[in-house]
Amino acid sequence: MATMTPGEFREIFPEFSDVEKFSDARVEYWLSLGEMMIVRSRWGALYRHGIALYAAHNLSLEYAIQKEKSYGKGGGGPVTGGSKTVGSVSKTESYSTMAYEGAGNYAETEFGRQLWDLIKQFGAGGMQVNNSCQTRQYR
Repeated sequence: MATMTPGEFREIFPEFSDVEKFSDARVEYWLSLGEMMIVRSRWGALYRHGIALYAAHNLSLEYAIQKEKSYGKGGGGPVTGGSKTVGSVSKTESYSTMAYEGAGNYAETEFGRQLWDLIKQFGAGGMQVNNSCQTRQYR
């Protein structure tokens, strides 16, 4: 059982309040998985927020796959940038290769982008995603 209930999650992110689209079982699943992926000792007071972002990101991707039958269009849309044409001049931007390079699927939703920004602040590597890691103090 997750330390955060689906109700608490929905208070943080009311965009997931439709239980037909986002069942309690799916919310609980992603919250529980988030607890395994987010390291409490690293995240401190933002631990629950990290778990909520993780769940929101994955629920967005999951819903997009169900709705669009395509990957990466949930939670604010894909971060692919945009293009504009004026006369014979065309400009294309890809944000996923700019600010979120290396973010993988976290760059695909607004929740994932927020989570990625926090991940970069709290550290990197195995300590970020594996709660079984422990630091050792050498004297």
